[in-house]
Amino acid sequence: MKRIAVGFLVVVLGLVAVFVYRAATFRPTRNLGWGSDDKWVVWSHAPGWAWAAWAIVALGILMLPVLRRTTAIVPAAPTSKMSSRRWAFDLGVSAVVLAAILLVANVHLETFNLPGPRLRQVLVAKQLIPKGTPGTLIARKGMYQPATLPEKEVEADAILDPRYLKGRAAVVEIFPGQQLIGRDFTANDFPPADPVQVTSLTVSATGKGTVSAGGLSVTCVPPSGRPSGRCSKGVSGVPSGLLWLEASPAPGWKFTSWDGLGCRPKTSPACSVRVTLLSTRFAATFAPARP
Repeated sequence: MKRIAVGFLVVVLGLVAVFVYRAATFRPTRNLGWGSDDKWVVWSHAPGWAWAAWAIVALGILMLPVLRRTTAIVPAAPTSKMSSRRWAFDLGVSAVVLAAILLVANVHLETFNLPGPRLRQVLVAKQLIPKGTPGTLIARKGMYQPATLPEKEVEADAILDPRYLKGRAAVVEIFPGQQLIGRDFTANDFPPADPVQVTSLTVSATGKGTVSAGGLSVTCVPPSGRPSGRCSKGVSGVPSGLLWLEASPAPGWKFTSWDGLGCRPKTSPACSVRVTLLSTRFAATFAPARP
């Protein structure tokens, strides 16, 4: 019976030791925090006094038979022969006390903050930015918006300051949500592709709105009593090359399409085209917007 009791004690102590070790090294993977810091809850290792208490109780359990036989501190059994049942009971109670001390004193809950990922603010496209769009127009029309991203997701040459766009132009098509990066812009606005001059450039509009191209700006207002109007303006000696077109409908109107040598796609109110003909016309069509 004594051997069974001692074996039971060894098993209990082993299980408690394994449980304490696993609890002391436990790290949950769930993020319990909010904001830029991650809050983690962990079971931390016990302080030194807890291990001392564990050692004292363990030593007391091992010395219990000697104390019964040689001292009056622990009363002996009523009979001269130690009862195996009483010995097993003492071992069980001692093991429970030891486990309680380990669980309460040796392991405690601790909450602390871990630094979150480093964040940086960049500029991302809010809408489709066609190739050839001047940077000043991108800024004026609000085609971008600031976004905060983890530092590891920020492009090496990401544009952080909108002032960088001034005097530059997009050399590729930039899609919504895409970061604005330096290599997607020229060092300056598009210069003329060659010295060829067009004899005339005509900008016109049908409906009610404003059309701008190559430095020309035409605002079309329908005559009184007429549902729509048509107006145009021309200039000579415009250099060939990339030309920026922009159609802005008046309140209550909408842009529908470009006519003739217009944008691709024709339904885009702002895009760029290459002027190579001797005479070029660009016309925008506006229609009343449905309520």
